Amino acid sequence: MKAKLRNTIIFTVIGLIAGFITVAYQVNFLSPENLEMLLEQAGSVTVLYIVTSIQVGIYAGLSSFIGQFLIEKVSFKLFPSWNTLAFIKAIIIGLFSGAFIVLMDVYVFSEFLPSAEGEYQINVLYLFSGLLYGGIVEELMIRLFLLTFTVVILNKVSKLKSDVITWIAIIITSVIFAAGHLPAAILTLGSDFVIIIRVMILNFIPGILFGYIYTKHGLLYSMSAHMFSHVFMQLVFLPLFV
Repeated sequence: MKAKLRNTIIFTVIGLIAGFITVAYQVNFLSPENLEMLLEQAGSVTVLYIVTSIQVGIYAGLSSFIGQFLIEKVSFKLFPSWNTLAFIKAIIIGLFSGAFIVLMDVYVFSEFLPSAEGEYQINVLYLFSGLLYGGIVEELMIRLFLLTFTVVILNKVSKLKSDVITWIAIIITSVIFAAGHLPAAILTLGSDFVIIIRVMILNFIPGILFGYIYTKHGLLYSMSAHMFSHVFMQLVFLPLFV
């Protein structure tokens, strides 16, 4: 129990930091119109920082606390021992995911997206928001909690083979993972059908891969894969192609 509480506290603090950094990025780099919409809901920048940080901290803390109990009911691992092959897989998945998102935007969806003003500039706040919120908080919520919970429920109500149940859970949670990115995309890009399809495709495919490596090798490696996707996307592929 002590280890569970310790992990929960650590992840809650990471969630608080992730929420703060995400707001810092939004405040500094959202368009004035979109920022005004956020401030209309929050009331002020200070309230936006406080509410978002607490909200993300709660998400991370609850997901980690409940997820640690759920994971004991299945064969998945939280922090497995070091596995070089799994780490290489995480790098490859991150590389593919980062390339997939950028190249799909450049060669498939570019005509439906706002034109870039000048060359892409690496943004530290954007990077750390991706690493902490995406790489840690989203993995806690979607993989550790939701995917594991789905497997536990399906194990109780169905007689399907464990591998089939696992893949059903991966697909379901990947759809939810993709849908979770819709509000931010609609806020910044609008609600055209193509934009919705874009968001679902660009997040569903990486979600499948993150789900696979989580169920195969553990949370540590799904977090690593998700983090690497942001590293490759923001530090390699966006500067090369945008």
